[in-house]
Amino acid sequence: MREIRLCWTAIRTTRIDGEIVECGTWCADTESSRKELSEILEAGNQVWGAGSHWLQERVLETL
Repeated sequence: MREIRLCWTAIRTTRIDGEIVECGTWCADTESSRKELSEILEAGNQVWGAGSHWLQERVLETL
């Protein structure tokens, strides 16, 4: 199963150890989820600059 999530360059830290939170929740890589995240990605890059938002992908192995 393939999954995707939206990632972005964080401008502040949210954890006490200073780790930057910069990714959304993983979701199934469907046509509709990819379209929705791609639209958000495009808008984010227009507002915050090229490369500030991107999609991350992974493949989950099933047993």
